[in-house]
Amino acid sequence: MKFRQFFNEKGMTLVELLGALGLFTVVIALSSTVIFQILGSEEQSHDKISLTTEANITINELRNQFEKDYEKLCIKDKKYEYSFDEDEVTNATVDGNCLEVEPDSSISFKLIASNEDNQRLEIKTSFEKNNSKTLRLELLNKDKPPKDFIEGEDIYKCTFDSDTKFDSFIDIKANGKSANAKCGSTYEFKKNVAFLDGFHIKNWNKLIVAENMYVIGTFDVDNKSEIHVTGNLYIESEENVKKNANINVEGTICRVLDVNEIDECEEEIKW
Repeated sequence: MKFRQFFNEKGMTLVELLGALGLFTVVIALSSTVIFQILGSEEQSHDKISLTTEANITINELRNQFEKDYEKLCIKDKKYEYSFDEDEVTNATVDGNCLEVEPDSSISFKLIASNEDNQRLEIKTSFEKNNSKTLRLELLNKDKPPKDFIEGEDIYKCTFDSDTKFDSFIDIKANGKSANAKCGSTYEFKKNVAFLDGFHIKNWNKLIVAENMYVIGTFDVDNKSEIHVTGNLYIESEENVKKNANINVEGTICRVLDVNEIDECEEEIKW
């Protein structure tokens, strides 16, 4: 039995080719439209995120100016358009891209931000005035943090001529009027002193510091003891000061986050 194979050697007709090309064009056009829509949507989303981010940064910058007691809070960002809704502003006056703040007052406002695509963002916020103001302080020893002071080996040396630090806990534990009292009950530092692992002074003893005093750890001062500091007293710890202790600081008593990197007072302490 013989088998005969038949082959169609005619190929595609012109009509079939044009039909296929037309269908292919339609598919490409539809796909391109979807792709462009996706890309456009992503771009708009990115622009909105960028606008939101920059607006929040601007709010934080205004807050920093407010906390530093600036009389006028001004927007520095030039990338987007900003405006204040004057009907939503309290205790401040709108002056272009600035707010003139009333002294010692908390404020609230609505900030409107927009970009070139007319996307718009409104942020309503308020800044509260903290009565315990952040204090910018000038250190007497600007160029030398406590970690660079000379190590003091023995508190019972009594008098110290250089910037001195104690890495271990210092306990002046003998009553200043007892037979065990040392140094004539008076300890004098002619420059700065830092107690980096805590400090305790017993009754009837006196500590005199010509510049700044720094304390990390326990700051424990008993009744009838005296501390005299010509500069500032910086405390990076909790303090235990007895009611009848005599602490005289000509500068500021200040709680700080790090006595080795002081640029502001986190909290002013008053006894």
